[in-house]
Amino acid sequence: MVIAFYPCAIGLAYFMPLDLAFSTWFFFFFWKAQLVFGSILGLHNLPEFPYAKWQQTGAYLAVGVLALWLGKAHIINVIKLAWKGESIDNEPMNYRVALLGAVLGFSLLIFFGFQMGISVWVGILFFGIYYGLSIAVTRMRAELGPLVHELYYSNSDQVITALLGTRRIPASSLTSISMFWWMSRSQNSHVMPHQLESYKMAEKTGIETKKLWIIMLISGVMGAFFCSWAILDTGYRYGGNGGFALEAYGRLQSWLTNPRTTDIPASIFMGFGFIFSFFLMAMKRRFLWWQFHPIGYAVTQGDWAITFIWFPIFVSWLLKLCILKYGSIKMHRKAIPIFLGLILGDFIIGAIWGLIGLFTGLPVYHFKNW
Repeated sequence: MVIAFYPCAIGLAYFMPLDLAFSTWFFFFFWKAQLVFGSILGLHNLPEFPYAKWQQTGAYLAVGVLALWLGKAHIINVIKLAWKGESIDNEPMNYRVALLGAVLGFSLLIFFGFQMGISVWVGILFFGIYYGLSIAVTRMRAELGPLVHELYYSNSDQVITALLGTRRIPASSLTSISMFWWMSRSQNSHVMPHQLESYKMAEKTGIETKKLWIIMLISGVMGAFFCSWAILDTGYRYGGNGGFALEAYGRLQSWLTNPRTTDIPASIFMGFGFIFSFFLMAMKRRFLWWQFHPIGYAVTQGDWAITFIWFPIFVSWLLKLCILKYGSIKMHRKAIPIFLGLILGDFIIGAIWGLIGLFTGLPVYHFKNW
């Protein structure tokens, strides 16, 4: 159990909805309770119990499905407008262009994967699940803004191999999807929510959004080129270790040398996470007093970032609860500069220490490790 103190996390959590902040630290203890429960019962025949990463994957997929279901009326309307060729003035892109771009982009991904050796049906599953997770992460960021949305070691390729087993998937497909480990390992630095947030900031500041997607496209191409060059140059100039590449190839070796059938326990717990998230959302939409949020459950069934920030989130939730209960909305608004100061102060001081370490070559204060 880690009790850490991060001012930036306390400040950021203050702007989360109260029920999400509560759910985040509550479900962290829910995860810990499952570990204790498994140890008490001696569930040694289930070595991964409580299969937290699989519960988390099911929860993420549920959030993605819920986002599509709750927005189905708008999605249907967009498809109708795209079919008619109509557009809305304040949208950054014509609906028909956007829809054709989505279909064409997904088709090109399938073709790209096919050229790499991924069977078409595997490619549809792999990229389709990735898109579903993308929608889930974007929904989380747009609606509630959780501090983290990590999904380590349980993603598109892990879902496919758990549900189908590696015996049913061609070796060429297993090899090729392992090359996407850089993209699917976790969902921390996801592209879609950043793009949506860019549009939102442009809308709020009065910036023209019609050509913003072109700037994003150019930036993406240039960023891919310069980042690839920087990694190669730094590696050859100064050296370095294999990093996360060892994970991808080690896992691939296991898949190819020890083919497996369906991972039944992982599939069951993934289904549990999916159904439980639907239950939490149904209760939340039905009862105003219900404080357990499915996104809080989704982001806490892990063992990295949430381990370090559950306590700052708890502190922020408690402060916000006291301010709203014993103060007022006006007092809540007056307290905003204090929590903004915690965010800016922590990051600015952390950046200064980073620059000092960069120029002096000395080990310095590392203000964030999650």
